[in-house]
Amino acid sequence: MAVRWCAVASSAEVGGEHPTACAAESVLLALLRIDGRIYAVEDRCPHMAFPLSQGLCRDGRLVCAWHHWEFNLREDQRFLNPEARCATYPAVERDGQVLVGIDRDALPPAPGGFPRPGIDAPTGPSAPD
Repeated sequence: MAVRWCAVASSAEVGGEHPTACAAESVLLALLRIDGRIYAVEDRCPHMAFPLSQGLCRDGRLVCAWHHWEFNLREDQRFLNPEARCATYPAVERDGQVLVGIDRDALPPAPGGFPRPGIDAPTGPSAPD
């Protein structure tokens, strides 16, 4: 496993009713603060792929703005449909920054087979010696 910790936001940016949108290692994320703890989730609702960063944090749950699917991040995300979960990532606060751990080996391939900048090594005839 090749986890890389990426600074994605200042601690002061995360909190309140609205999630904070950011990105790390080509992954779009939504950050939330629930009961003082930072949570990082993929910024895509598993229902219809709407950005979760446009939703609300209400009563400790992340609520998608489109069809109001709810995710309880404190309790393993069980809600109306226990099979539907948004992808989560480890998150910590250090020196006023939010760091998110991204497992580079688990990232999906880029669309069209193009290399992901900073992740995939060049291959084929154009690769440097």
